[in-house]
Amino acid sequence: MVLPKQEEMLSSLLEDLPGKQALAAVVSTVWDRLAAFRVLFASSWLSFLDPRLRLLLARLSQGSGTQHPACRRCRGREVTNHVADDVPRRLLRRLDVEEIRKNVYAFPAMTADFCRIFLEELTFFYASGLKSARPNSMNRYGAVLEEMGLAPAVADFQRQVLLPLARAFFPSIGDELDGHHAFVVHYRPEAGRGDQDLPPHRDDSEVTFNMALGRSWQGCRLIFCGLMQEPDVHQHQISYDFPGTGVQAESHNMSHPRDHPKALNKMSRAF
Repeated sequence: MVLPKQEEMLSSLLEDLPGKQALAAVVSTVWDRLAAFRVLFASSWLSFLDPRLRLLLARLSQGSGTQHPACRRCRGREVTNHVADDVPRRLLRRLDVEEIRKNVYAFPAMTADFCRIFLEELTFFYASGLKSARPNSMNRYGAVLEEMGLAPAVADFQRQVLLPLARAFFPSIGDELDGHHAFVVHYRPEAGRGDQDLPPHRDDSEVTFNMALGRSWQGCRLIFCGLMQEPDVHQHQISYDFPGTGVQAESHNMSHPRDHPKALNKMSRAF
């Protein structure tokens, strides 16, 4: 529930806002004052990275390619080679980086503390009564992180974490990430309390980063079909079971369409 102090501030802020503003601008402006965990709104989430991911990023930064510091319109003048070229496979296994199939990777991403405070902040946001746009055209339950005022933190995370990973995992297309659409989807098995499944689809992105945030859940299965350029694209190819503990992430590029979670229990899924 919203704390009394938050509720009083919310009423005051809504009265002061101009009458005609885009929903995202209004919600972001209001929530910037109400947020419970200010650390999430800092410009960097690097302190919340899983130690194994930190080691991987450090090793990639020592690779043969030069990581261009800018995110927007970065043209990859020198692009880091494939991750296996810069990091020995033995080390990847020690860091729990799993190549599920070509262009599909799973790896530990964030700490349990990040998961906890992120979900608590999300709970406060839901309880505030502020309206958020649908996460995407296929999901009804969740929130867009930009509307929570998290756009700067997400952009920094994209530049410092996702861009180096994309260059290493997908060297042919991941050298440039010029934007993002970051959101949380809330899945629950009970009707009316969250999305229950996700129909087959293809993401409208060069690279997709999925992160499992569930508070107390038993895992789920993410299913991928074939590559777009292959004749068996619409046949079931591979599935990946997100574990029920820890904060696990998965990254794939757009050539794998029709990913959808199955056998869902209580779960929040970010990005």
